[in-house]
Amino acid sequence: MPTAAAEAINAAISETSKQFEVPALNALCGALVTVQAAALSSVADSHNRKELRKAMERALPRALAEAIAKGNGHCQTVVIGGPRQ
Repeated sequence: MPTAAAEAINAAISETSKQFEVPALNALCGALVTVQAAALSSVADSHNRKELRKAMERALPRALAEAIAKGNGHCQTVVIGGPRQ
């Protein structure tokens, strides 16, 4: 169940992505990781930071399943430095 914050972020991403060519998903994922790191680093207490990171990791599979079930579109991705097929 998306929150208002998640819906606002998704809308901003969708609107911004119109300015880029494929594969903009790489840049988007890099930006999301950077934002997550910034949010986590703002938690001063290392124990609380670790717990928040664990909570984020636990939430990802469910959020992914919900997004797939909702029928989000498909994007082309390019993995830089990954194995060649």
